[in-house]
Amino acid sequence: MNKIKVYIIEDQGNIILSGFHQWFRPGRDSIECIGSSVNMKKAIQDDAILAADVIILDLWIPFEKPLENVRKIKLKCPGKPILIWTSEDSEVWFLKMVDAGINGYLTKDATRAAMKSAIIKLAEGETWLTPKLLNSSPNTKTQPVHETTIPLTKIQKIMVTHVANGLNHKEIAIMLKTTTDRIEKMLAVLRSQFQANTTTQLIKILMDLGQL
Repeated sequence: MNKIKVYIIEDQGNIILSGFHQWFRPGRDSIECIGSSVNMKKAIQDDAILAADVIILDLWIPFEKPLENVRKIKLKCPGKPILIWTSEDSEVWFLKMVDAGINGYLTKDATRAAMKSAIIKLAEGETWLTPKLLNSSPNTKTQPVHETTIPLTKIQKIMVTHVANGLNHKEIAIMLKTTTDRIEKMLAVLRSQFQANTTTQLIKILMDLGQL
């Protein structure tokens, strides 16, 4: 097997690289990390990414938008397979990334064997998607929403859009010049209003209703 070259984009770069080097050795596994970046700006400016066979991208990079990150990689490296590696196991983001054209989606609780399989399959032009998400139905029905549900206010829509784009509560609070406690309370109100158990489910409901 030819050596597979990977490039990693992950904000916890040193920690992740250390673990990756422990998992894979070029001489034994034929997988080699040829470069890494802690943000998209550095990644796009690094020509080493062009030599990669597989690009591994963390879904959540501070102050970055996941869908925009995928778009930037595709512009910089047309045709290069992208493997999302994330702790996010929600159907919402899984489907968003698949729609964006990623080639693989792997959660961070995956084993070394799963990571190796994913890298090999992507390098061979195939896809690799986390089984528990792949087996979930894209048509899964959310809880019913009352017909008289009122539209989101401007501030609610801005807040939820930021959540859907991957910003955390602190980042959103700074942008909206409020507190994280206020953001959390606003989300709690919306979850109750739309009969959603989680914020992820809330986002899916709002998307289904055309409010996002």
